[in-house]
This record gives sequence, structure tokens and C-alpha cells, in this order.
Amino acid sequence: MKRPDGLTAGVLYTLGAFLLWGLIPPYWKLIANVPALQIPAHRIVWTCLFLALFITARGRWGSVRAALGKPKTALTLLLTAVLVTVNWTLFIVGVLSDRMVEVSMGYFINPW
Repeated sequence: MKRPDGLTAGVLYTLGAFLLWGLIPPYWKLIANVPALQIPAHRIVWTCLFLALFITARGRWGSVRAALGKPKTALTLLLTAVLVTVNWTLFIVGVLSDRMVEVSMGYFINPW
């Protein structure tokens, strides 16, 4: 029985994500001389700049304004941004505190 392309692509994306999660902690150790909070700060700034360019290139600022104009949507986006920031900051601090195995296992043992 042939699987749909979407499922195959999803499995490949999942495997790629797990591979990246396995390779990222050693990278953080290589830049251990950088203050832990500076790393997620750079991630936030560069992500915002990239997304601004992407949204501009696609001409979708109207959609962004419409989404942010809805209080429930704006609050949900704010909450998820805070949660992702806390998650990444704890991950990076954990790796830089010589807890690479523990934080990696925390990401390895996750529900499918």
C-alpha cells in the first residue's frame, strides 16, 4: 500500500527535526563563551528581521494587522512567543550549564 506524499514528507521533516535537535546542543557548547541570554536574544531579533522581510516580500502585512487586531489572537501569539522563549532559554542555559544529556533527553522523550 502506497503512502500519501504528505505523510512521507511529514516523516522526513520529523526525522530532520530530531537530527537537528541532536546536533544543536554541541553547537551551543562551541559558543559557550557567549552569555546564555544573549543567544535567545539574537534568535529573537534575527527571526523578527527575517519574518519582516518575508512578510514584506509576500505583501502580507494586512494579514498581520488583521490577526493582531483580534485581541484573542494577539494574546495567543504573545503567550506562545513567551513559552517558546522560555523553552529555548532553559534549553540553552541547561546546555551551557553542562546538562547537555539531560536537556537533550528532554527533547528526545516527547510524544509523537
